[in-house]
Amino acid sequence: MKFALALCAAFLLVVLVQAEQECTPGQTKKQDCNTCNCTPTGVWACTRKGCPPHKREISCEPGTTFKDKCNTCRCGSDGKSAACTLKACPHQ
Repeated sequence: MKFALALCAAFLLVVLVQAEQECTPGQTKKQDCNTCNCTPTGVWACTRKGCPPHKREISCEPGTTFKDKCNTCRCGSDGKSAACTLKACPHQ
């Protein structure tokens, strides 16, 4: 019984933390690669997957490494592309 109550409390905490704006119960939406569902109480609850970064133009020295948030990247031979780790960085 205590475990069930703790589980419910944890779920409610996640829902409250994820509450960005009011919504109509049953609605769904995508936020990057995450899925959000509107709870019966009218707040958004979203998954928190680490999404791959969006492609963007870069300029770097070929062969060098650099940081992108918590990920490490290596500049490609053309100086306009890079290969990066795909860690889920904490929100800053």
